[in-house]
Amino acid sequence: QGHPVRQAHRARLLRAVGRRWPVRIAGSRPGSQPLNLQGKWNDQVIPPWASSYTININTEMNYWPAETTGLGELTEPFFRMMREVAVNGAGTARDMYHRRGWVVHHNTSLWRDSYPVDGAARAAFWNLTAGWFCSHLWEHWLFTGDRKFIRDDDAQKSFSKLRGSIAELYEWRFRNTKDPAEAQRMLREADFAYRQALAFCPYSMEAVYRYVQLLMNTGRPEDALLTAQICYKLDPENEQIKRIVNDLVRFQPSAKSTTTQPNNQDIQSVVKVWEKDYRDHPTNFQTALNLAGAYLQMHDTNKAAQVLRQVVAHPQADTNSVAFAARLFEQMSDMPGMETAIQRLTQLEAHSPEAWFDLAAVQALQGKTNPALENLRRSANENASRLARDPKMTNLFYTLPSDPRFKSLQNLPEFQQLVPK
Repeated sequence: QGHPVRQAHRARLLRAVGRRWPVRIAGSRPGSQPLNLQGKWNDQVIPPWASSYTININTEMNYWPAETTGLGELTEPFFRMMREVAVNGAGTARDMYHRRGWVVHHNTSLWRDSYPVDGAARAAFWNLTAGWFCSHLWEHWLFTGDRKFIRDDDAQKSFSKLRGSIAELYEWRFRNTKDPAEAQRMLREADFAYRQALAFCPYSMEAVYRYVQLLMNTGRPEDALLTAQICYKLDPENEQIKRIVNDLVRFQPSAKSTTTQPNNQDIQSVVKVWEKDYRDHPTNFQTALNLAGAYLQMHDTNKAAQVLRQVVAHPQADTNSVAFAARLFEQMSDMPGMETAIQRLTQLEAHSPEAWFDLAAVQALQGKTNPALENLRRSANENASRLARDPKMTNLFYTLPSDPRFKSLQNLPEFQQLVPK
């Protein structure tokens, strides 16, 4: 408010401060670390807020003036941190939310933590940082028009992962809302975000698989086939995408187009084709998982569980298929089925600390104290071996004291021995 001249002067002053702010220029050079709460001038061994990155807006605020003042090159450390934290964030999305994609909470550090790290629940469990991160990438492109930025391989993968994660949020809202108008809006947004993810990285199996699933489940088999074929043209040596293309060719006569939530009639038309294909090709685990997911949408948990158990028990089942089956069992609150699936994962990935950790967790939830402790010890050994090979890896056991799945074990001495000191 105030006189137009004073308003204009204030705007010029703010721009001048933003452009000449020495902290940003000195503290965020390309190749260095991004600006944190205290910056490189911190002089304390134990600084306030650990001199970390508060990414539920403080870190982003440090970079708000960068593009508008022509200092876009100073965002390079920030963008590199985004790519690095997404790696750990993929494990967090899997472990905490049993979702694909990646997630990071309100705070991270030099080691790119992605789990909740604070005792204040109202802050620690905020989990939508990816959206704010994505807005900075997009703003950089709008301000600079730098084609090298979006054509760089790392940048394309980062953009694809970001848009794919956002698409899954829209898809989750689409599947869980009871408002038909909102469902239609969320479906449009999910579709657009998946297409953006593929535009940035059309050979990303993660984006292709998730988008194909959405298209098939909403009665758009022609678009699903076209998506898979484009990916296959760019990656003709990929046997996995080749199988997806062949499956989709067989599915083509089955479904009709719709832009709303799929109803039972739409699903059943696809299910009939999937049932026949699964009978004819019992090693086509993608079809089996699609079929189980369709049964769940139809609220037929018995048939879904039957298919999932067949997948888990099959000697040729791969890690991704068994892990997906475990997630579906969890959605059904089928703890015995989930335990069986994770036990199979420990056979397929015997040196994965996460697999043994999750097996111990599901056993603890069922009151199986001794097996849970035994498998937790195995996870601790595998975790220690991995850290010895690569100290940059996240210590899985930092989350152990706060993991609610182990509540029944927390007072046991055997459990306390495994908690990092």
